[in-house]
Amino acid sequence: MNKTKAAFAILLIMTLCFSAHAEPSLVPFIDAAEKLAFETDNVTITGKAEFLLDGKRFKTAEITYVQDGYNSFWQEKLRTPKEGKEDLESGFTIIQNSNEFYVMEMLNPGIYKRGFDQKQSTLLRRSPMADLLFLNARTVAKHLEPFCHSLITAQEQEDGSIELRLSLTEENDQDDLSFLANLGMRFIGKRLFRIDNDKLDTITVNELTETKAILYYTKNMALKDCSISVSLDASGRLTSVSGTINAQLTSYTFQELESTADNVLLPEWYTLKDRLFSIRFDAVLTQYGESVVKLFEPSDYQVRLPGELTSEQQTQMEQRCREISKKTGVALGELTHTEHYEDYYSISFGTDNDLPCFFIFTEDGLLYYFQSVHYTFDGYVQLKDGLTEEQKQKTIDFLHTVNPSLEVADLTAAGQQEKEETRFLDVHVINSEGTETRDIILKVCVKPEWRIAVYENPDLK
Repeated sequence: MNKTKAAFAILLIMTLCFSAHAEPSLVPFIDAAEKLAFETDNVTITGKAEFLLDGKRFKTAEITYVQDGYNSFWQEKLRTPKEGKEDLESGFTIIQNSNEFYVMEMLNPGIYKRGFDQKQSTLLRRSPMADLLFLNARTVAKHLEPFCHSLITAQEQEDGSIELRLSLTEENDQDDLSFLANLGMRFIGKRLFRIDNDKLDTITVNELTETKAILYYTKNMALKDCSISVSLDASGRLTSVSGTINAQLTSYTFQELESTADNVLLPEWYTLKDRLFSIRFDAVLTQYGESVVKLFEPSDYQVRLPGELTSEQQTQMEQRCREISKKTGVALGELTHTEHYEDYYSISFGTDNDLPCFFIFTEDGLLYYFQSVHYTFDGYVQLKDGLTEEQKQKTIDFLHTVNPSLEVADLTAAGQQEKEETRFLDVHVINSEGTETRDIILKVCVKPEWRIAVYENPDLK
């Protein structure tokens, strides 16, 4: 979760680091970036960014991020161009409350996932690599200070706020800034995508996206024309960042990749060549000290956990279970658990004997499995008594209730199991032709009183 919510924060920080190098008075912009990353515990960030390769957009991101102490809200809406089609819309919403977080994805509507992580009250966690970025930013600032006055304009407003504008062109000496950009790219690859920067092993073709290809196969990033505006309020806090960053990406050659792996696989759409990478972005930071993140409630977003039934499904399935229970000799208590997995519904109740009662239904509403008692497959004794006529009729009524199409001419006891004061019979169904149907697994408790103990219909698998 933390790797995702860090993405836009990293972009803001890198932008500030690229900007703050003209003169000592502008070093506070680097300080503002570091304070935003590691010391700010209450802020709201909204922004939009477009990502392009060779002038062609490959991703658009709209972002809202709110930090409120140990609570945070992160929403990212993504649009990916598709040839001859409308953009594919995807994205997610992540809410963290202390050490619990909840994830909702646009491509899986109505569902949320829950997880746990170390609680965090700032945008980023400190790390040696993050500190190295800021250290290098300050070093670059001091090194380039005598040469870059003409590239930067800083304007102070009446309210004490400051706006910085940076314009770079290919004619400027940008080696130091490009070094910083490469360092930032490696940081993003490690922090966001877990790409080990000390290895050059090829990754699975199916995993390769435009973003991962840039982070993984780029050997060098050289900044080109860049235009950036940054604003601080009178308290030295970042309030806005916008602009365009262009960079030439030089990929590893195929021969260089082959030297590290026996089998280099690249998708047809990807070629190892120099490409122009561009980011157009605009972000606003507001509500310092006033941002609020509500505790997560599924009803606020109309979502449920995977496998969790909707209220309508739960009501229908509970009614069905209680209807069936009248034919089992089991008095159901409160509903204790519901789950929907693959093609089945699993439902559990408390019972009159304090043992759980389980129902498993197919999506068509047919009972696949039922169990009302704990049992083992030991304790078998010689068969003594079969079902009484009353017990037989009750059992047939149960079978017709759970499977009206099942042909039942008679029932026969095929085994007897004794356990303390309880007696179970293994019962087989006999059809109209007098043949035993052994596909149905049926255990009937006949002592101390009749009840359906276990039922399973493997044909419904």
